[in-house]
Amino acid sequence: MYQNHPFFEYPQNDARIWRYMDLEKFFWLLEHSALYFCRLDRLPDRFEGAWSKPTFKAITADYEDFAKRHGVTEEAVQRVLRDTNYFHFATWAQFAVNCWTINEHESATMWQSYVKSGMGVAVESSSERLAACLNGSPDWLIHIGKVRYADYATEEFPLPNSPDRALFPCLYKRLFFRDERELRIVVRKPLEPRVGRDGRRLWHAQPLSDHVQIPVRLGTLIARVVVAPGAELEVFQRIDSAMRDAGFCGGPSRSSLDEDPFTPQERR
Repeated sequence: MYQNHPFFEYPQNDARIWRYMDLEKFFWLLEHSALYFCRLDRLPDRFEGAWSKPTFKAITADYEDFAKRHGVTEEAVQRVLRDTNYFHFATWAQFAVNCWTINEHESATMWQSYVKSGMGVAVESSSERLAACLNGSPDWLIHIGKVRYADYATEEFPLPNSPDRALFPCLYKRLFFRDERELRIVVRKPLEPRVGRDGRRLWHAQPLSDHVQIPVRLGTLIARVVVAPGAELEVFQRIDSAMRDAGFCGGPSRSSLDEDPFTPQERR
C-alpha cells in the first residue's frame, strides 16, 4: 500500500509525469493492468542503491567509533565491517523500482532514449494519479519520491538514524542522469528484526524476485497515451485497438513533435 515516507520528496503540486516505453511493454501494461518493477540490483547502472564513497567511509567510521567506545576487539570490528559490506549489498535485493519522468511536456530526449523507430508510446499520468492507483496492494510497502542527483566521488549522503536507512540510497543517482528528472516508485516487503554479530538489532527484508508486478487501476493511472513521433498509421491503429480492447473509450494521441509548423493556408 502506498505510504508517505520522510525520506521521499513527493512533488508539492500534482506534477505531470511520463513513462516512455516500447510497444511490447505497453501491451503488457494493458494486458496485466499492473506496473512492472525491476529489482534494484538488476538495473543497468551499477551504482543504483550504492552509497557514495564519502558516505561509506562515514558508515565505516561510525562502526569503528562504536567499537572503541564499547571495548570491542579489532577482530570483532573487522567482522562487523564485513557484515556492513554484506548488508550494504544484500539490501539491494530488497527493493524494486518503477521510474517516471517529471515534465510538463513531451521530451525529445526521452523519446530517443527509450523508444526506437516510432514503435512505442509515452504514458502521461500525474503524481496524484500514481499514488491513487497504488492503494490496492496491502502486502507491499510503496513509496514515491523525486530522485536526487549527486557526485558519488565527493558528496556525502545524510545518514538518518532509522531502521529504514538502507532505503535512502534508492533515492540517489549519479549526476550523469539528472536530465531524466526522475520520479521513482520504490516497493519492498515490511522489515523484520534480526540480531547482528555485535549484538545490535538490525532490520531486514526478504530478497525479492528479479521483477515484481503491482496491480493498478489503469483508468486511474493513465491520463493520456501519446504515440511516438514518426509512427506509421499501422502502429497508431494497433495501439488504438489495444486500448479499446482494454476498456478505454478514447484512443491515443499523436505526438506534438509531429505537428506541422504551418497551417494548410500558410502553405499555399
